[in-house]
Amino acid sequence: MMAAECETVAAKLAAVIPPRSVSVQVSSVAAVNMAHADVGIASGKLFERMKSTAAKLAADSARFAVNEADSARELRGITEGM
Repeated sequence: MMAAECETVAAKLAAVIPPRSVSVQVSSVAAVNMAHADVGIASGKLFERMKSTAAKLAADSARFAVNEADSARELRGITEGM
């Protein structure tokens, strides 16, 4: 469930990553372009982090499910032997 939420957030971040703009001569426009580039870099890093977190959560969830199944099997073995 959390992995899916991370995937959703990553997709939203990918949608707002601003495109790189061409350099211009006007200083205020250049400053805005640099700010956009910085936001793009930060968004890209957040996107990658969310994708990585989603993958880790999915793997942890799978391991947890296996562990729960193993524990249930072991408990059944104990109670059946009584």
